[in-house]
Amino acid sequence: MKSVINLIILILLLFISQIAQSAEIQPRIIGGQLADNGEWPAAVALLAPVQNQPGFFTQFCGGSLVASKWVLTAAHCVDNIKTDPSQVFALTGATNLETQGDLIAVTNIIVHPGYQVLSPNDSDIALLELAQDAPAPAQVISLFTGSPAVGSLSTVVGWGTTVFDPNATPPSSNPSLDLLEVQVPIVDQMVCTNLYASATPPLNAQITSNMICAGDLGDGGEDSCQGDSGGPLMAEQGGVFQQVGVVSFGTGCALPEFPGVYTRVDNFRNWIISFTENTGAGDDGGGAISWLLLPLALLGFSRRRFLKRN
Repeated sequence: MKSVINLIILILLLFISQIAQSAEIQPRIIGGQLADNGEWPAAVALLAPVQNQPGFFTQFCGGSLVASKWVLTAAHCVDNIKTDPSQVFALTGATNLETQGDLIAVTNIIVHPGYQVLSPNDSDIALLELAQDAPAPAQVISLFTGSPAVGSLSTVVGWGTTVFDPNATPPSSNPSLDLLEVQVPIVDQMVCTNLYASATPPLNAQITSNMICAGDLGDGGEDSCQGDSGGPLMAEQGGVFQQVGVVSFGTGCALPEFPGVYTRVDNFRNWIISFTENTGAGDDGGGAISWLLLPLALLGFSRRRFLKRN
C-alpha cells in the first residue's frame, strides 16, 4: 500500500512539473522581454534604504543618467523626500539588480518648480545629483530633439511590476530583478488628450503639452507599470537611442484605451542643462564604490530587500 501511495505522489509531482513548465510566465515589463546585459547603460534604479535595517534597500523607481553626476527621474518618485536625499540611492550600470551595479549616494534632489501647477501630473520631472561620477559601464544618454513621428516605435525600460490585473488586489505584481524592455508606438497628442478627457468615470488626469503618450491603442498588452516610474522612454535619432520621455502615469497598465503618459523631456532641456552642463555631462566618470547586491527576501509585492557586501 505504501508503495502505491509513493507511486501516486510521484505521478502527481511529475504532472505538476509538466504544468509549471507549460505555464511558465516569461519576465516582462508588461508584454516586453529581458534586456541584454549592458544594452541600456543609461538606465538607473532608484533604491530606498529599509528603515531599521542598515545595508538593506528596496527598488521603487527608475531613472536615467543624463550627466556623469546627474540622474533624471519623475518628480512623483522623490517629491515627498526632496528635502532628505539620504532616503534615495542610485544604482547605475546594472542590468541585474542582484549582482551588478554601483550604488551611489544622492546629495541633492531638485523637483521641477512647475510640478503639479497646471495639472496633477504636469512637469513630472526631477533631477538627482550624485555624490560622485557614475563609473563605466554606465553611460550618459542624450535628449531627443523634437518629437518622434506618430506611430513610430519607442522603447521603455525598467525593473517594475510585470503583471497587471485590474480585478486583483493589488492589481500590479511580480517586479523584476532583471531590466526589461518593451516597444510602444508613439500616440497622436490629440488622440491621447481625448482618450483621457472622455474617460468614464472622469479621470483626474489632464494631458498637457509637457507630456507625450505611447502605447498600443488596438490591443494593449505592452506598457510600463508600477516601479518603472522615472525610467526613460527612448527612440532612435541620428542612429542612436536618445531619451524622449520619463515614465509618469497612466490608467492601469497596458490597457488599449489608455496609453502610457510620459514627461516630454525636450520641453525641459534648458532646465536640465542649467544644472548639468557644468558637472561633467558626457564624461565617463569614475570613483564610485562597487557594491555586490544579494536579494534576501521580498518586502511586499513590489519591494526588494538587498544585502550590501564589500
